[in-house]
Amino acid sequence: STGASLKDIIIDDGEHTAPANEKTLEAMWPYLRDGGLYCVEDIVTGGARNNAMFGDWFPRRGCPVNETSGECVSGKAPLVHDPKLRYGALGRIFHENEVFFADTAVGNPAFDSMQRRLHYFVKDRVNHNSH
Repeated sequence: STGASLKDIIIDDGEHTAPANEKTLEAMWPYLRDGGLYCVEDIVTGGARNNAMFGDWFPRRGCPVNETSGECVSGKAPLVHDPKLRYGALGRIFHENEVFFADTAVGNPAFDSMQRRLHYFVKDRVNHNSH
């Protein structure tokens, strides 16, 4: 990439699964200028109301599963907590740069209303797709 084509900010509002987030990050990272912002919108943690990821559309896809119960592990985000993703390009990017995660459920005064509207996507304040 040339300096003229580098971006100040890149926002990934893609498929919302860890594998898709990882592929997009690896593909787009070279186009981000030093000091730029790379945002991943909607990193999923845990499971939806029926212990599937995103309700019935993507059952268990990308969800860390308890080997004994077969249920999604509460509060775990594959993009963040999957040890396989700590190595290679993604691990390098995470370790060589400042990384933070924002959770829109923390301190949200309208959380109950959001949970009712988003139903499958919001199991509780920890397990939802709005990080």
